Amino acid sequence: DRGGTKMSKLVNYMSLSRFKKLPVNLFVGIRQVILKSKTWFIMFFVMLIATSMMLVPMNLLNTFKSPHFITYMGQSMNDIIISVSVSERLTEKYDEISAVLDGDADVSDYIVEARILYEAINKDGEWINVHIDSSNVAKRELQYLEGNVPMNESQIALSTMNANEMGVEVGDTLTMRINGEETSHIVSGIYQDVTSGGYTAKMVRAYDPGAVERYSFFINVNEDVDIAQKVDVYKDAIGIDVKVTDMEEFVEQTLGGVTNQLGKAVYAVAVMAMGLVALITIMFLKLQTVKEYSQIAIMKAIGFSVVDIRKQYLVKVSSVSLIGVIAGTLLANTLGEVMVSSLISIIGLGISKISFVINPFEAYLLYPLAILAIVLLVTWYCSGGFKKYNIIHLINE
Repeated sequence: DRGGTKMSKLVNYMSLSRFKKLPVNLFVGIRQVILKSKTWFIMFFVMLIATSMMLVPMNLLNTFKSPHFITYMGQSMNDIIISVSVSERLTEKYDEISAVLDGDADVSDYIVEARILYEAINKDGEWINVHIDSSNVAKRELQYLEGNVPMNESQIALSTMNANEMGVEVGDTLTMRINGEETSHIVSGIYQDVTSGGYTAKMVRAYDPGAVERYSFFINVNEDVDIAQKVDVYKDAIGIDVKVTDMEEFVEQTLGGVTNQLGKAVYAVAVMAMGLVALITIMFLKLQTVKEYSQIAIMKAIGFSVVDIRKQYLVKVSSVSLIGVIAGTLLANTLGEVMVSSLISIIGLGISKISFVINPFEAYLLYPLAILAIVLLVTWYCSGGFKKYNIIHLINE
C-alpha cells in the first residue's frame, strides 16, 4: 500500500548514518516526531490555541492602553483638550479661552469644534436629530474607515453608527435641515466613534453661535512644554465651568474603568491558558509514555540512559510546542484583529475595526517563552518515572 511504502521510505531516509553530525538524542527525538506526526498533532494544536488564547486578549488590552486608541473615539491626538458647555456663559467663555490661547507663545496650534444639533433624514425617511461637530478648518485627522475629512461646507463625515442609521456610504448624498433650511451634503468619510453613544458627525462650515451646545478646544503645545504644568496654568487662568484635561487624563477618564476590568480578565485568561498547557501536557505525556512503555524499556536495555530518554522527550515536546507557539503567535497577531473587530462590531460600541497595538516583547518573547518553559518543566517532571521502566517487567507481562 502507498502509505506503508511512503512510511518505509521515510524510515529508511531518517537513519542515523545520514545525520551523523546531529547529537544522538536530538536526532532520535526529531525522528520520532516526524515518523509519528499524527500522534503529536494534538500537542501542536493545544499550543496554537493556548498561545492565541493568551495573546489576543493581551493585544486588545495593549490597544486600549495605547494613546493612539483615542482615534477610535472620534478624537484626534492632541496635547490638551478644553471643553466648555455652560449654556448661559458659552460665548463669554469661548472668547475668554480664545484670548488665552492666542496670547500663549507655548501653543503651536489649536482647533475649535462647536457641537450643534441639526436634523437629517434617516434610512426610513424620517427626520432625526444629529449632533454635528463643526469647525472652520479641515485639519483635524482621525482614523477614517472610508473616505476622509470633510473639506468644505457641502461635505459631511459620519460616525459608523450614524452612517448605518442614515443608510449612506461614502459618496452618497445626505439630506439635512440646518437653521430651518433643507440642504444636501456629500458623505466624505466614515469614522469610528464611541462618544455620544457613537452617533456623531463632522462638518466644516460657519455656524450660529447661539445654537452651540458645547465648544471643544484641541490644543497642541511646543515640544519643550510640560503638558501637565500647562494644564494647571489653564485651569487657574480660565476658571470654573471649564474642563481642562491632557490626552492621557482624557483617555483614563473615558476608558479607565473598562481598561482596568479588561486587564483583570486578560490576566485571568493568561493563568487559565498556562494551566491548560500544563494539564494537557501532563495528560498527553501520561498517555504517550504508556503507549511507548516497551520502546522506552528496550532503549534502556540497549544502552540509553534515563537522562538520554528524558532529553529525547524534551526534544519531542519542545520542537512540537515551539512550532505550535509560533503558529499561535502569528495567528493571534494577524487574524486576531479580524476576530476582535467582528465581535466588537456585533456588540455595537461604535467601533467596527481595530488595529492591534502589539507589544513586541510580550507578544513575541515573554508569553511564548512562558508557555515553552511550562511545557519543558512539566515534561522533565513527568519523564522522571522512566527510572521504573525495565525490560524484565515488560517480558514478565
